[in-house]
Amino acid sequence: MNAAATPRLPLHVLPVFAGALVLFTMHVCYLVAAAQGHVPWCFPYLDSCTSISATGRQWPERGIFKPLMTIAALAVATTFWLSARWLSVLGDAPSRTQRLLPHLAWIMALCIVVYVAALGEAGQAARLLRKTGVTLGFGLTFLAEILLLARLAALQRAGVVPWPPSRFRLLFALVALTLALGVVSVLLSAFHTGYARMDDAFEWVFALLLNSWLVVLGLAWRDSGYALAAQVDR
Repeated sequence: MNAAATPRLPLHVLPVFAGALVLFTMHVCYLVAAAQGHVPWCFPYLDSCTSISATGRQWPERGIFKPLMTIAALAVATTFWLSARWLSVLGDAPSRTQRLLPHLAWIMALCIVVYVAALGEAGQAARLLRKTGVTLGFGLTFLAEILLLARLAALQRAGVVPWPPSRFRLLFALVALTLALGVVSVLLSAFHTGYARMDDAFEWVFALLLNSWLVVLGLAWRDSGYALAAQVDR
C-alpha cells in the first residue's frame, strides 16, 4: 500500500472533544440541577451563585456529571500525552517538556477522577479528596498548557509551525488571561474580605478558559495535519 493510500485518523477531534465535553457537562448539569431546585437560577460566571461541584452532587444531575467528567479527564490526559509526540512530529528537539507532559497528563487525570469519585460523598475525608483533586487537576492542566505553549513558541520563532499566526496568538491569549485571572484571584482572596462571594464565579471562568484552550489546540492539530496513520503491508 503506498503512502497516499495509507488510512489516516485525524487526531484533532480529541482535544476538541475533551474541552467541549467538560464545558457541555458543566452547563447541562447546571441546567438540570437548577431545574430540580438543587442550585439557584442565575448566571454563575457573574453571579457566583453556585460552584461547578454543586451541579453534580445530587441526583439526577450526578448521573450525568460523574461519568462524563471521568471520560473528559481521560480525554484531556490523552491529549497531553499525544501532545508530546506532536511536538516531535513538528520538529521540536527532544526536551524535558516532551518527557514531562505524559506524566503530568496522567497525574492530572488521576486527580480529576479522585475528585469526581468523592463528589457527593459525605465526610471530611471526601471533602479533602474533592478539594485536593480539583485544585491539582486545574493546576496541572494549566501547567501542561504553559509547557506546551512554551515549546510551540520556540517552534513559532523558528518558523516551522504550519498554522496561521492567529491560532498561536489565541492560545497565548487564553493562557495569559488564565494567569492574570489567577493572580487577581489570589490577591482578592488575601486582601478582600468579600472574596468568598466571588470564588465560584472565578472557578467557572477558569474552567471555561482552560477547556477553550483545548478546543483551540485541536484546531492547531488540524492545521498541522496531525493524524494517526495505519500502514498495511501486502
